[in-house]
Amino acid sequence: MKNQSIENKSQKYPYEDYFDRLLYPSIEYISDTIYNFKITPNMITFLGLIIGLLSAYYLYEKQIIISLVLWIVCYYLDLLDGYIARKYDQGSTVGGWFDHISDIIKFIAIGIVLYKHKQYYVILILIIVFIITLFNTSCKTKYLDRDKKKTDSFYLLKHICPDKNYVKFTHYFGEGIGALLYVIIIIVFYYDK
Repeated sequence: MKNQSIENKSQKYPYEDYFDRLLYPSIEYISDTIYNFKITPNMITFLGLIIGLLSAYYLYEKQIIISLVLWIVCYYLDLLDGYIARKYDQGSTVGGWFDHISDIIKFIAIGIVLYKHKQYYVILILIIVFIITLFNTSCKTKYLDRDKKKTDSFYLLKHICPDKNYVKFTHYFGEGIGALLYVIIIIVFYYDK
């Protein structure tokens, strides 16, 4: 019975990595409540940005566990805002750009903290992880046909992935796995230093 459950999740989210597949059922479960409370995707994005910046602050203060828990919460909110935008047709060009710019701000904040702490090799490893997950995002964008509208913030990624069917392979290294790798990399290379 367990294998069938895992297989059903796989079929429901064929373009998502395994970490995202674990998170999406809870996102689906709470989405109606979030929507009924009139919480918009942009509000969730803003909250995620604040939590991401708090994660960077606690990383700077070397409160690693707090920082990493906040990072995972921030990632969860990043999934939630997009899910609600799609499910309730609340997506917009401005919201899409706000979401992706807030992600960039969070990554830059983490990078600045690591630079201040002279963790150059950690920055290099995280840049490699980011590039790999960006390739998956590009393939997922093509797979979901989000690369057609020039007003969509994902339009810029369309040339990174040569073919939408690559998502069969790239989903193993998606954004969720990138978020988990970030946690592991920080613990292994940065914890107690």
